[in-house]
Order: sequence, then C-alpha cells, then structure tokens
Amino acid sequence: MLDFIHTNPISAALIFVGWAGLFYFSFRGSATQSNKRTAKRDVRSLLGILVQGLGIAVAFWGPVHFARPLFDCPVLISAAIVGALVLCALLLFRSARQALGDNWTVVAEVREGGSLVTSGPFAYVRNPIYFAMLLLTIATALGLGHLLNLVMAVPLFLAGTELRIMAEEGLLRERFGAEFDDYVRRVKRIIPFLW
Repeated sequence: MLDFIHTNPISAALIFVGWAGLFYFSFRGSATQSNKRTAKRDVRSLLGILVQGLGIAVAFWGPVHFARPLFDCPVLISAAIVGALVLCALLLFRSARQALGDNWTVVAEVREGGSLVTSGPFAYVRNPIYFAMLLLTIATALGLGHLLNLVMAVPLFLAGTELRIMAEEGLLRERFGAEFDDYVRRVKRIIPFLW
C-alpha cells in the first residue's frame, strides 16, 4: 500500500527542487525582455494567477507528519511517484519555456513581432506550462501527505488556469485569427489528448 498520508525527507526535497526549478526556468533569461514593447496585454490573467496560487497554497497547507520508519517500502514507492511527477513537470515546463523563447510572459500579452508557438510540447497541448504546474501541485499535496487537500487544490488551480487561458486565448485569437482557431481545433487545451 502506498503512503500519501505521511511525508519523508526525499519527497520534501523533491517538492522543493520542483518549485525552485519552476521559478528558475520562469525567470531565466527574462531580464532582457522588459525593454520590448507590448502590443496588447490582458490584466485579467492576474486574477487567474492569484487563484492558481491559492490552489497551490492549499496543496502546501497543513501539518507535515513524517513517516516512521522514514524509509520503508511504501514510503519510498510514494516518494518515487512524487519524484516522477516532479521530473515530468520540470521537463515539460523547461521545454515549453524554451519553445516560447521571446514569446514568454508571466501575464497574458502578445508582443509586437510575436509568433504563435505550435512546436515542441505545444504540438500536443496548448498550455503545457499549466499542465506542468498542475503536476507539480499534485506532487506537492501527495508528497506532503495532504491527499485530501487535492479536493480543493486541483479545482482552485484549474479555475485560475481557466481564467488565464480565457485571457490568453482572447489575445491570441485577436492577433492570429484563423491560424489560432485551426490550432485550437487540432490541439487539446490542458491535458494532452484528453482535455
């Protein structure tokens, strides 16, 4: 039987590495972009960021109870699952960030001279960064033994994601028109091949 009621030092470390990696990949190379002019920006995505953050906070919320013994088989298997989720999330986030290149922004906006990115992970899902963040949120709740928190964390995160996607897709549809509509018909929104 798996142990997602307790945590262990491995899971806790993996969660820390996951979120640190996400922040590193988010802001690496972003300093030079502040000088570029913005064609159009949608601040509604800020509300989405706040709701996503609330969902992530719920995944972290609560006491952490370390398993005893710390390294028995169910605990190690649970840590391996957390590690797999963290690794998938970081690889997906990093590849999506690289595919975006100069199109990367934290708040929804379309820059002058920007392009519609449909390669890399964007060929399989329109919002791979949000999917990666969802995986990391799930890993956080599982790794910290907050299994029941997923009942609130995931819907909150997805609600914030929906707000951000609505803002972003509105800007992309306005900027790229039929090209974006064709992309929407071909590629799922958040979870590859499903939704």
